Amino acid sequence: MAQMKKNGQSFRLSLQTASKRFSDSVESSLLSSLSGSEIERQELIFELMETEGLYLRDLKILIESYLQPLRSIISSDDVDILFSNIEALSQLSTTLFQEFKLAQQNNFVVDEVGKIFLKEMDRFRLYCVYCSNQPFISNSIKTLKETNSRFSQFLEDQSTKHENRNLLLVDFLIMPVQRICKYPLILKELLKSTPESHVDYQPLLTAHDQIKNVVRLVNEHTRKLERIQISIEVENCIKNGKDYELMKRQLVRRGESQILLKKKFTDCSLVLFEDLFLVIKEDSKHETKKVLEAIELVSEEYPADVTEEGTAVVCVGCSFGKSKSCSVKLYFKNESEQTSWVDTILQTLRPNSSRAQARRSKYSRKSVSYSTVNPDRRRSTLLAVKNLFLQ
Repeated sequence: MAQMKKNGQSFRLSLQTASKRFSDSVESSLLSSLSGSEIERQELIFELMETEGLYLRDLKILIESYLQPLRSIISSDDVDILFSNIEALSQLSTTLFQEFKLAQQNNFVVDEVGKIFLKEMDRFRLYCVYCSNQPFISNSIKTLKETNSRFSQFLEDQSTKHENRNLLLVDFLIMPVQRICKYPLILKELLKSTPESHVDYQPLLTAHDQIKNVVRLVNEHTRKLERIQISIEVENCIKNGKDYELMKRQLVRRGESQILLKKKFTDCSLVLFEDLFLVIKEDSKHETKKVLEAIELVSEEYPADVTEEGTAVVCVGCSFGKSKSCSVKLYFKNESEQTSWVDTILQTLRPNSSRAQARRSKYSRKSVSYSTVNPDRRRSTLLAVKNLFLQ
């Protein structure tokens, strides 16, 4: 613990223990000279510094205990999918932490934090790249554990190490996602404790707005890549999946329902795109799944539509790749899910139609009696799609 002086007053600085607070780390004489709002502001700054130090510690564990040894165990493509630009994020965190410490060394009652964030704001966009990997990580780890015994054994060995604190690889990999989402929350609280006349107020306000925009971009990238991943998975799991060219289509929604086949309810998966609706079921005779119905939603010859018949939803339209009409009757587990799906399909078919807009008031009064229905990669491809998307 270092002892420092300011204006003849001595006080202590500790960045070693996360449980420490600003008011626990300074002499009472300095504390008594500060207003309540300033103490609250300094507590938040102190928390920001403390948590950045802990975050940086965990990034170093991720890099030194996982990334570096795994380079000799898994392919470079798999390394990129799992770890992306984590080393660049570690460098950014190191810079922030050093700047925080320097600001506190110059003046323990820190005057300016906002300008530190503004100075490094362009580098915060690195989180967009890292977070875009998240939809692919779980499936990649699962595949690697199934196909690479060295990788599986490595993870098992790491899980027993004391310095990893019983955390798994996935626990470390999610930390940057959690951290970028916390920055705007911390800055928002700092703004509440900073008077508008304070030298730090305007820089904090600008930094808060800009980092909120980064988080928005992160969410947009992640959602888009999640949709891409789903399209890849669907295309790979169905027979003749590439014929549907799902990567060129805009995914709207996926879910589960049941259909009536040979007088028996059968589970099926629903995948709705802007111009195509797929109803898929397991094929017990093959590893791939079978498309029961593929309905084109943009055909002029056989316009698509959706109606309700009691507890069933009937979808009609043009059969994909064929010049003929088709229909499918779907059963959902409850009224809420049925209503939600009909709304989604209507909005997809005719987003501004009066029929779509009128459904909300209609279903606020509707009551339907339901019988019980029991609803029960390739890594290189994922990497190529991710890189293409981020260019």
